[in-house]
Amino acid sequence: MTAAERELLLHRWAIRVNLPADAARAAQASRHLVASARDAGLPVPADVERAADTLDWCARFIADLLDHELAEQDRLGLDPAAYQRRVEQHPARPAEPPQPGQ
Repeated sequence: MTAAERELLLHRWAIRVNLPADAARAAQASRHLVASARDAGLPVPADVERAADTLDWCARFIADLLDHELAEQDRLGLDPAAYQRRVEQHPARPAEPPQPGQ
């Protein structure tokens, strides 16, 4: 792989690894939005209230998936760029993840 390909793969891997934290921050922002709206006396739709729980669930689901992938990467002896290339060339087709609350 070229240096440019490696750099792009490492960038994509970093995005992938940061997804759980991104989802957790989104959940925190959602909770803040709900609290602020309530403090302002505004109605909060039930879907908005459930958003934080859904985002928390998403963060846990992705983190569990990444834990599995990191273990596989280690088992295969691949560095992050090589593993990301493998993921992109042979994307897993996992079953539909369970819905939040299941």
